[in-house]
This record gives sequence, C-alpha cells and structure tokens, in this order.
Amino acid sequence: MAMDDLYVVFSMDCERIAEYSPPGGPKNWFESRSSIENFIDTLGSYGFKATFFIVPETAREHRDLFLEARRKGFELGLHYHPQSFRDGRWKGYLASYSYDDQLHQLREALKDWVEYLGFNPRCFRPGNFSANKDTYRAVHSLGFREGSCYIPGRVRPEWYALWSDASPYPHHIEGMDFLDIPVTADLRIKPKLGDPPHLRIELGNLDYLKGILSWWIHHLSSIDKPLKTVVVMTHNTIDYGKGVEGRMRLEGLIQALSEEAEKIGFTLRPSTLRDIHEIADQLEYQI
Repeated sequence: MAMDDLYVVFSMDCERIAEYSPPGGPKNWFESRSSIENFIDTLGSYGFKATFFIVPETAREHRDLFLEARRKGFELGLHYHPQSFRDGRWKGYLASYSYDDQLHQLREALKDWVEYLGFNPRCFRPGNFSANKDTYRAVHSLGFREGSCYIPGRVRPEWYALWSDASPYPHHIEGMDFLDIPVTADLRIKPKLGDPPHLRIELGNLDYLKGILSWWIHHLSSIDKPLKTVVVMTHNTIDYGKGVEGRMRLEGLIQALSEEAEKIGFTLRPSTLRDIHEIADQLEYQI
C-alpha cells in the first residue's frame, strides 16, 4: 500500500437473456456463458481478476461458473434491473421508486440471488446506474458494503440516473459504511444529456479507450489522492473469444494499463471492490 499504487477493477454486468430483459441482454444462455468464461480466462492469463455484477436469473443459470470464478479470487455481486426481475412486474427504473419500494425489490432480488449462489454478496451495481440516496440507504440496510453505482457525469433522466456533479473518486457514502467506486470517465467532457466518454469496453475502439485511460492516469498522478483507482466495465453480451474484437480490445486495454502506469511510475494492483474497501479502511479513507 503506497501512494504510487493504482488499483484496477475490471467489472462485468451479467444480464438475463434479451428475451426476458427489456434493458438488454445476451441473445441466449450459450452466448452469455461463453462471454463470461472467455472474460475470466483472458483476465486470469494476465494476472487480473474482476467483479461480476449478476442479476438473480443469471446467477441461477451460471451458478457453477460463477462459484468457480469466486474460488479463483473473482468477486460476485448483485446487479438489479426491475424490468428483468422474475416476471417483470416492476416496469420502472430503480431510482424512480420510493425508498420502501426499492427496499422491497432489492430484498426480493437478494433473496433469490442468495438462494442460487449460497452466500450474501457485499457489492452492488444498479441497472442503468439508476440510483439515488434512497438506493444507498436500501442496499446498506441489506448488508452491502461496496458498490460501483454510477458513471461520473452521466445525465440520463429517462433512467433516473443523474450524476452530473458526482465525485469521480472512491468515497464513503455519508453516514454509511458503504464505499462507492465509480466507473472511470473522462471528466473533461460534461454532457448536458447523455454520457461522458468512459471505460466501457464495448463503447469504442481501442484508441478511444486508450485515450480515456491515458488522460485519467495522468490526472491521478497530478492530484493528491491516497486511493487511486481505475474501473473498467463491460457486459456478458460481448464475445471475448480468441481473435475477436472484444478480446483484442480487452487485451489492448490491459497492455495500455501496463504502459501508462510504467510511464508515471504507478504499480498496478489487480483488485476487486472489496479489496479496495479494505485498503480504504487501512488508510482511514473517509473522503
């Protein structure tokens, strides 16, 4: 643990198949499993791990795969879209609901998730990054202690995801033992509506992703932050098989991480969200 450590989290949102997931998902369970397996294999071959955010139905379908990944040091957390849960009775985005409604939905989702995977998760990511103060209160009361709950600068009112002034750095939510570690975004661009450039592997070509990464790492080197993080995201809709575009972007981003860190003098620390929270606690990090 040192000021030149750079903690890197790869994350994947693991959605239900598209037929039962209005917000989107993989075409079928075979493609979902292949995406997850190849993502695990690629990261593992470079010494990295990941945090998986998993909707309950996908936890059930790929139980063996996720539990094997956990044994390898990967982290499993809850992902939640109201519209793709159970029979789809909840039609809105999570932050459109009251505290009591959010708490009820999340409690039910957690119950199913634990039934399928056999343990209580600590980390959470809302679908479409739809969250507000009530969401944090609800997940904290249910035992979650880490999250990657937003993209800094996202302004998507149709999804109840309003993050224009949100901190881009890891921070504890006020009054709670809950550390939020946002997705890495380019803060130089502040859209009035929509998203800033951010480290979503399927969002742009490799040069686009490397540009965001290079700026962010240089930005971190110029500020006095004791806890420096990079959070990359993707979905189980992307083919990460050998020789395909998704795999090449992922490997290229890993290589770029190594090169940019070396230029600055950072030491890469492959991490999960829980790893970072443990470091934050050691630092008595309260920002």
